Amino acid sequence: MFPSALAPTNFPRTDLVTVFLKGIKGVNQPMTVVSAEMLRLNTSIAVTPAATQNALGVAAGDNAGFPNGRRPGDDVVDLSLRVSMGALCVLTGAADTLQVGCKPADAPADGLALTDGVRKTAANFGVTFPYLTTPLPGSFNPTAAVGTVFP
Repeated sequence: MFPSALAPTNFPRTDLVTVFLKGIKGVNQPMTVVSAEMLRLNTSIAVTPAATQNALGVAAGDNAGFPNGRRPGDDVVDLSLRVSMGALCVLTGAADTLQVGCKPADAPADGLALTDGVRKTAANFGVTFPYLTTPLPGSFNPTAAVGTVFP
């Protein structure tokens, strides 16, 4: 649990509206944008080869990644956690170059590397369809007996 002192202080959260409802200007925001919860994809941005993809997508400088579409190796949970805690306020700088309506001082967490602990990258997936690997059989919990019912 993080102390509330690390929570972003910019209200309303225009950075969240931008990334999740409008898209980022110059990446995946249409000229006549209407706020809507949807996945936007700018097909004029070149594909990043799997070997050089960054799992944090646009936030890490890989404009072919999330939130500009969604690749199997994009870590949308880690990215969403970081954006929710103000990472775009830090990335945009004092000049607000990403035009998200906040500045570094609005994000006391200062771009902490928040994570859910899952380490998947493009290397964990195929480069041709089907991209996802075969699921592992069985239970990951070695103490759970077969047929155990959990409440």
